[in-house]
Amino acid sequence: MYEKTLLLSIILSLLFCEFMGINPGGIIVPGYLVLNLNNYPKIIYTILISLLTMLVIKFFSRYVIIYGRRKFALMILTAYFLNLLIVYSGIYNPNPGIIGYLVPGILANQLDRQGIISTLLAMTFAVILITMILLIFNMQVF
Repeated sequence: MYEKTLLLSIILSLLFCEFMGINPGGIIVPGYLVLNLNNYPKIIYTILISLLTMLVIKFFSRYVIIYGRRKFALMILTAYFLNLLIVYSGIYNPNPGIIGYLVPGILANQLDRQGIISTLLAMTFAVILITMILLIFNMQVF
């Protein structure tokens, strides 16, 4: 199921980006969110970490020139360390696994590039579409 969900996420994200011109948060982000639909606090946590990561990088970009691949790498690293900080401080322990450390950075990069509203709406639409396709073909979603 995981492989099919992520493969469907990649295909639909690429098609969505090609035809609509908006990236739904990255090619694996909608699939990751579909795999965690039964754990909505984890989804909210992922989005909040992404928003916080974007704000931290925007703050530092006032003082340091950050762009391109460096910015993307810093987004992933910042999200990773924010995740570690929250988990090890005991505030919240979502047990993110390795993909859970990477997805907020990928999403934060798209939030920064495309805007918060358009990215979150596209991501939500992609998650709904992936879920509907999985349900139509009687694949387990929850």
